[in-house]
Amino acid sequence: MELLPKERFKLITDHKEADRPLVDFQPTFEIQEGLKERLGVDYDELLNIFSVDVRHLGAEYIGPPLRTFPDGSREDMFGIRRKNIQAAVGMTTMETYNPLAGMKTIDDVRKGYRFPSYEYFDFERIRERIRANKKYVLMKGMLIWYLYFFLRGMEQALIDMVLNEKFYHYVMEEIAGWWKGYMKRALPPAGGEIDYVITYEDFGTAGGLMISLDDVRNKVLVYYKDFSEIFSGYGAKFAFHSCGAISPVIPELLKLGVTILDPVQVSANGMDILSLKQTYGDRLTFRGGIDTIKLLPSGTREEVQEKVKHTVDILGKNGGYIFCSSNAINADTPLENVLAMYEVVLGDRFWERPAR
Repeated sequence: MELLPKERFKLITDHKEADRPLVDFQPTFEIQEGLKERLGVDYDELLNIFSVDVRHLGAEYIGPPLRTFPDGSREDMFGIRRKNIQAAVGMTTMETYNPLAGMKTIDDVRKGYRFPSYEYFDFERIRERIRANKKYVLMKGMLIWYLYFFLRGMEQALIDMVLNEKFYHYVMEEIAGWWKGYMKRALPPAGGEIDYVITYEDFGTAGGLMISLDDVRNKVLVYYKDFSEIFSGYGAKFAFHSCGAISPVIPELLKLGVTILDPVQVSANGMDILSLKQTYGDRLTFRGGIDTIKLLPSGTREEVQEKVKHTVDILGKNGGYIFCSSNAINADTPLENVLAMYEVVLGDRFWERPAR
């Protein structure tokens, strides 16, 4: 019997077998547009064809209009400006303005920067969006440490952690406090229908941690200590995203109440899926695990399917697996490999059958 997405999510996060893994989808713009053109569908129909179980609920921003600048950059609700640029493969974004970059003291921040007012968000509109997507697994996102990077600039942010710690901790406390207020307003209207909240940070490179484990623990994760209780109070699980070789951090995430780990970057040191499943499979649901660096762009159809089946068999044993790529599927990935990847869980030539 085919399950509804929410039924499937409950089983797999309870570490029980379901009819198939939960399916998510994270293409780059180029892959998304290529698939839409190939299949002759719009984005919503594309999600249906790929049987995507998850829908992402973004911020319900209704504040002052966000400005676009002559260089093509556009500001976000935090005042950070970015513009699209051509990368080696596909398009990416580049920050052009960091609101706290020129500030030197805590007093500078107090006088010169304001987080967006909660009045700038229509939290009640969340009810409407949930009604329209009620059968799906629903998630919201947030970020603390990386928001500091975007506000301050990455290089200066890392310097602050060592040479300007009072400033760093003041701003981190302000960021964490803002997100607590936001979630306490965003989750109640959902009536328990938001299934998980994911926070986006990146501690790892392919070879190891970007900063020391002590700094991860005492300068980043300390600001997440209350969030699991907030999320669980409204029926949402706590998911944590970090690319790279983050196996030393996993015990710290478990202490925080994290139950979903994303993206399982299998190309990084120490991120062997069998070891992760054996060690943490009774406590963590894994999301991702399909390599976007070599396998999907460069593998043959047969290699893709063999590796994907291996991943599903290991991470999906006794539930505990959300199926998707380990990061956004790169623009240089052949569409045939994207289809081959999803055939493993959806069946041969699934895209030719009427979408359910």
